[in-house]
Amino acid sequence: MIHTCKFFSIAFIFILLSACSQQAAHPLVKEEIKGIQEFPHDFKIPAYMPFEVKETTLFSYHDGKDLGRTDSHYSVEISFKGRAEHDWIIIGVMPEIALENSTGTEEKQIQLSDGTKAEYYYNEATQIVTWNESGLNYNITVYLNNRGKEQYSQEELIKIADSLEPFYRSK
Repeated sequence: MIHTCKFFSIAFIFILLSACSQQAAHPLVKEEIKGIQEFPHDFKIPAYMPFEVKETTLFSYHDGKDLGRTDSHYSVEISFKGRAEHDWIIIGVMPEIALENSTGTEEKQIQLSDGTKAEYYYNEATQIVTWNESGLNYNITVYLNNRGKEQYSQEELIKIADSLEPFYRSK
């Protein structure tokens, strides 16, 4: 009886530690994101969102060219959703691009906390922060519920960008 109790106690602790270490690996991604292994680059995703994340979804695009070629375009977008309808932020990652205004809005140059130069775009439908890092372009996109009103301050979006940490995919 004592050996059985000891066995179950050890098994329970092992399972608990395994669950904690998986969750600690990335706090916003509770389970493997289907299809993420296909993205040909190591990349980062945020460890912070201004809401409790309930759902994580992957969207990807590939132009059909060889993924090893530099002119091949492959992007991944990870959607983070919370409980409320307006709790929805998309993180996009693609090969590095020239930061230029492609949204038809005026951009504002901003800096992330580490000094990285970024662009902030706002129109009445979206807020976007975009920057290049380690050969990749990252963007944070918020589709606005209340048109004409920024949902998050630039500081809050910078806080999301600053929280980026490596995302390890199972290969």
